[in-house]
Amino acid sequence: MRAEFKEKKAVSIDLLTLDEKNPRLGFAKDQDSVLARMIAYGQPFFALAKDIAESGLSIEHVVVQKDGNKYRVRDGNRRISALKLLNRPHLCPDKATRERFTKLAKTAEENGNLLGKVDCMVGSSEEAINAYIWRAHTGENGGVGRSGWESLQQEFYQISIGEKGGYWRAAKLMLWADENDLEVPDKFSITTLGRFFNAAKNIKLLGFEFDEDDNIFPTVPLFTAVVIVKKIIADIESGCVHVKRGDTPGTLSLMLAENRDLYIAAIRHEMKLDTVGAVDPVPGGNGAGARPASSPTGGQPGENGSGPDVGGGKPGSGPAQADASGAGGVDVKGGKNGTTPATHSSLRKKYVTRALHPLEMPTSEQKVRDIYKELQTVEKCPIAGMMLVRAFVESTFRKFVRVNELMEEGRIDVASIKDMLKFIRKKLVEGGVLVEGKGSDLFLKVELMEQNSIVTIPTMQKFIHSEMFNPKDADVIKTWDEFYHFLKLLWQLLAAKA
Repeated sequence: MRAEFKEKKAVSIDLLTLDEKNPRLGFAKDQDSVLARMIAYGQPFFALAKDIAESGLSIEHVVVQKDGNKYRVRDGNRRISALKLLNRPHLCPDKATRERFTKLAKTAEENGNLLGKVDCMVGSSEEAINAYIWRAHTGENGGVGRSGWESLQQEFYQISIGEKGGYWRAAKLMLWADENDLEVPDKFSITTLGRFFNAAKNIKLLGFEFDEDDNIFPTVPLFTAVVIVKKIIADIESGCVHVKRGDTPGTLSLMLAENRDLYIAAIRHEMKLDTVGAVDPVPGGNGAGARPASSPTGGQPGENGSGPDVGGGKPGSGPAQADASGAGGVDVKGGKNGTTPATHSSLRKKYVTRALHPLEMPTSEQKVRDIYKELQTVEKCPIAGMMLVRAFVESTFRKFVRVNELMEEGRIDVASIKDMLKFIRKKLVEGGVLVEGKGSDLFLKVELMEQNSIVTIPTMQKFIHSEMFNPKDADVIKTWDEFYHFLKLLWQLLAAKA
């Protein structure tokens, strides 16, 4: 193994890039995110920085891989992160951390340990580097030494190098959770999750599938998927579910297959996934995981207390009984003219269809009508599709804010989608349109949108502005479906106010 590494002396830390697929931290989108996550790692990282400032860099190799005219750090990311921040405390995202590293930098300079260059070992092959890293990670030593990987981090590492550990499906779910702004504890028990999530049938029952490239995606609306995963993480972290033998009061052991089935059934029941036509949390709607049904379901017009009706028909009513419209005149039949998709959303060719997503805007709103019309023609152009979705959402929000005078006129044209959403939500809650406990599904959807627990808004930002994230057709469809019922409600309210 030694022969596959060559020493390179005095490499500038400016030429060293941090590993954005560091299994210790999850996968980050850029260098700033790596540093932010390293700082968030807490006391072990600060202990290492303090040790470097006082005693100098350890003799352990910094293992790097040639990457153009720079070198990607494959082993030693904590040490190089600490050196980067000691040399440039202004890179710290918050004032307290900047002050902390400024003091440590002074200590390092006094002790002759403020290094701008380091000796590195350059690996000759990916295989050699991977083998070295895997063998090297044992023992944390209070944060000063090498930090041992928890089982979840080991699974992350396997994924990062294109391999599959014993619980790779469960690990990919946790990466999905991290990407969608859900907190995944460092010592999360991936083995407990893997007990039921590695089975294909259970994955589908919990609202997820894997594509041919083994990428995970939700088959239920994004809001539903976020809530499901958040619950699973909380239940495992609290010990409510576990893999110990025997159950203590208030807990459930997943050692037994029947208990796993019981837990999954309970989640499906809580999220209404076991009810025909009730997959989408928005009353009367269907999202990414909705399936065609011969008996659409929905609420009685006006019964959800959420203003203009967005659904209709009694549960279990057949096609002949499903013609009734709510106060907003919305037909709830499936297929061509109704709100229930006739095909699974993942099979849609068009991102937006008039038949499945009927929206009415006044003729005076020519620009937003044109955007809506173009959305109905676009397919297989995901970047253009995502930009049009964003433009429609932004235009709808701006119109609602302006008509209801929710912001000062001078601020409206420069306000972000998220800022406008805050004012819109406040208006709808104060007006009794969104009421917790009555039609609370839509209330929760908007609540989570504002809190960024649901990722529609930040995801649009990433897809449009980040070079690392490119949308797929399914991303555009899911983003539109997430916003559709809320957009429809806003235009109905605007029509009522006109």
